[in-house]
Amino acid sequence: MAASGWFYDDWLEEKVKLVAYIPRWLKLALISYIQEKYGGDVPYGAKSEAVTELLAWALETHAPTRLDDGNRARDYRYQEECERILAILKTFIVPGIQPGSRISYILLAKAITMARGRRKRKGPFGTKADRRTIKRWIKRMEKLGYITETETSTYAIPWVPDEERCRKLLAASSISEVMKREFSEL
Repeated sequence: MAASGWFYDDWLEEKVKLVAYIPRWLKLALISYIQEKYGGDVPYGAKSEAVTELLAWALETHAPTRLDDGNRARDYRYQEECERILAILKTFIVPGIQPGSRISYILLAKAITMARGRRKRKGPFGTKADRRTIKRWIKRMEKLGYITETETSTYAIPWVPDEERCRKLLAASSISEVMKREFSEL
């Protein structure tokens, strides 16, 4: 049993070739790290040892490689919702909107409220979104490139979904019937 443990340890310690493309600045930082560690020179095998050491440390501590890595997955999920907000804007609020059009904060907030508002209230508007929700979705839409702020409380729309995409987005959320009912009552 002890012999098989040795073989397993040897197998784990066996070196394998790893080819990775990294940015030039990272290579220079690695060389600087090695030079500090070994007193100015880069001995044979020092790069492999340093990469092994730093990878082991990063994997053990779960150190993030980039600050925005977690946001990438979330941004992908938010893209469809941003498109849905634009579809609501185009279908129910500003039917003639084209790419490059400018809209006010109030109209954009109304579209976000229709898509994301959850609280019912009395009055002619039906649902209401919290102002923090509106602010958060405007920031997300700006970050993803769906809108750009041009002036105070005015936003440019660089892209608008076509009619077919609007139908798919609104049908997927079953918001279409609710909005038709709300607008028919006004």
